[in-house]
Amino acid sequence: VDSAGGSASVTFTTATSISLTPSIGDKNTIINVTGKGYADSAFVSIFFNSELMTTNPVTVETDSFGNFFAEFIVPVDIPGAHTVRATDGVGYTATATFTNPRQISLDAGNGYSLAALTITGAGFDPSSTISLTWDGSPLSVLPLPLTTDLSGGFKAFFTVPNDTAGRHDINATDLSGHKASTTYTIVPYISITPERLFQGDLVWITGRGFSGVATISLTWDGVQLATEPSSITTTLVGDFTASFRIPVNSFGYHRVVAVDQNGNLISAQYLIASSTIDVSMGVGSLYFRGEVAAFYGLISQNGQPFNASVIAANLYLPNGTMQ
Repeated sequence: VDSAGGSASVTFTTATSISLTPSIGDKNTIINVTGKGYADSAFVSIFFNSELMTTNPVTVETDSFGNFFAEFIVPVDIPGAHTVRATDGVGYTATATFTNPRQISLDAGNGYSLAALTITGAGFDPSSTISLTWDGSPLSVLPLPLTTDLSGGFKAFFTVPNDTAGRHDINATDLSGHKASTTYTIVPYISITPERLFQGDLVWITGRGFSGVATISLTWDGVQLATEPSSITTTLVGDFTASFRIPVNSFGYHRVVAVDQNGNLISAQYLIASSTIDVSMGVGSLYFRGEVAAFYGLISQNGQPFNASVIAANLYLPNGTMQ
C-alpha cells in the first residue's frame, strides 16, 4: 500500500512435498515424515504403498503454515522401492520413496541345469550367516558357511540343481530372518556321443532340463528318429537317455531336435565329416607266370570296414607300367 492508498499483491504457492528420514531401511525401521505445502489445520493420512499407517502422533494435523511432522514403523520386509504417500482432507498429496536395499542377483537369469553360477547379495545384517534355498530346499554353495561382510554383502558360487524346465525360486535369509529372492529359468540341453560317425552307426543322446515325466520326440533334419527305447519318457527331474542309428551318410552338419509334450525344445548339430578311405590289398601267396592270381582287398573308414559296391583295380608291373 502506498501513501496514496494504492495497493498490489502477489500470491506465493508452496509446493506440496514430504521428506523421509531415513529413506533406506527394512521392516521395523522408524521413518520420520516431514510435510510442507498442505492446507493449514488439516488432518493428514499417511500410507505405505496402499496401507494406511498407524502414526505418532495418532492424529496428524498441519499447523497454520500447512506443515506437519509424524513418524511410523515400516510394516513389511520386502526388498525394493516402496511409495510413502501423505494426503490431507482438502486434496493436497505428496509422495516419497522408501527403499529396502536388500537383494540377491545371479550372473545369469537362465541357462542349463548343472551350470556354474555366481550369486551376490546386499543389504543383509553384517557378519551374518546366510542360508540359500532352491524352491524351498537347501542349496549347497561355496564358501560354506556363507557369511556376510561388514556391509551386509556376500558372494558365493553354486551348481544349478538338476531340475525341470522353467522358473525356479532362489531365496536368501540371514540370521535375523531378513530375506531376498530371485529366480533362475532352466532351459533344455542335449548332447550326442560319440561324434563324427556315419550312416548306421549307433550314437547316444542325453538330455536334461525338460519337463518331468514327459514324452520326448526326436527328429533328424525334420524326420522322426527311430530310437531305443522306442518311447522316451523323462525322469522326475526332466532327464532322458536314448540311442539311435545315424539315418544318412551325407557329409556336413545335421540338425537334431528334442522336444517334450509341453513344448520345451532344444536343437543340436551333428557333424558327419569326410574322412580318408583306407585300402589294403593282399595276394595270398607267390604266383608264377601263367597262374591265376587271387587278390583280396579290405576297404575301411575310421577303422571300420566300409561297404564299397563298385571297385576298380589296376595292376602295375615292377617297372611301374600298368598291366
